[in-house]
Amino acid sequence: KGGGGRSLIASTLAQTLQLDSNSSVLLVDLNLQYGGVETFLDVDHERSLFDLTPVLKELNDNHIRNVTAIEPKSHVEVLVSPRDAEIAERITEEHVQRLLRTARRYYDYILVDLSTDMNPVNYSALEEADRIFYVMTPDSPAIRTFGHVMKLFSKLSIDPTNRLEILLNRIHKDTELKEKDVKQHFNYPITAELREDAKKVQSAINRGVPLRSASREKKSSLFVKDIQKLSSVLLQQQSKRSAS
Repeated sequence: KGGGGRSLIASTLAQTLQLDSNSSVLLVDLNLQYGGVETFLDVDHERSLFDLTPVLKELNDNHIRNVTAIEPKSHVEVLVSPRDAEIAERITEEHVQRLLRTARRYYDYILVDLSTDMNPVNYSALEEADRIFYVMTPDSPAIRTFGHVMKLFSKLSIDPTNRLEILLNRIHKDTELKEKDVKQHFNYPITAELREDAKKVQSAINRGVPLRSASREKKSSLFVKDIQKLSSVLLQQQSKRSAS
């Protein structure tokens, strides 16, 4: 559901994967009408996914890098949203399919931040995804919404088996619904619990600065520490897969 923290998690995780490893990381913002990640990462860029239209049939890494922005702190590559309703309508599932299939050959990690509505673009991204991270706040409305999403996935034949994982966001000491409560409702792994640290996180957002600025910051927020744990898990899993 909206307001769960998807864009903040996606942007901070992309930064962290880039800062804490030698991986190449691409962050794609598919919130096509309004964007979002450019605000969290303080990147100002005029080119977007739509600018790949003339070269879609022969897409390569040079074309992609020609339209991405570079976040200066982590050097993660960001494909920003057009932030324009008219242009958003002209972006098709072919844009997403060709981008993701091409990017797989050149990037170690591709993170895609989706909007909350189901449309052909989001459907294509979900079909292409190796893993689907569902961001859930620990409250009853979020749990009910997740149930509706699973019914929609079933109707659209989107198979979440061995792909969907839950990220519990905005965890704090007074949280009433715990991990065990969520597990009673859904049989999907909870990969991370991200603690709320409103003072530090909101301050950074209001100042328009990214949450990560270096590979080893001092006095990181609780949220950033939990993102680092998630990043470490993903990097270790990738390392094991590469070794096997």
